[in-house]
Amino acid sequence: MRSAIILAGGNSHRLGVEKALLEFDGRPLICWVAETLLSAADELLVVARDQEHAKRLAEIVSDRTLLDQTRSDRIRIRFTWDRVSGFGPVAGLEAGL
Repeated sequence: MRSAIILAGGNSHRLGVEKALLEFDGRPLICWVAETLLSAADELLVVARDQEHAKRLAEIVSDRTLLDQTRSDRIRIRFTWDRVSGFGPVAGLEAGL
């Protein structure tokens, strides 16, 4: 089984807006990335910064239709969050693994 992890928990201090939610061609970037990774992986894990953020990202991904999305795609995407705050991508990798 091939798995992919999206680290979506960044605070985006320099950019000023959440990168995962930036619109590109009418859809949030996280939807584009999820769709692309699902074409190459059997399951996808999205790591958010906290539980509330994970819920918000899950709503966005499920509300936005992925191209040719089937019910099985929704099952293949899971959401989790950093267990330790303030450790950046290292905490995201730990949560994803």
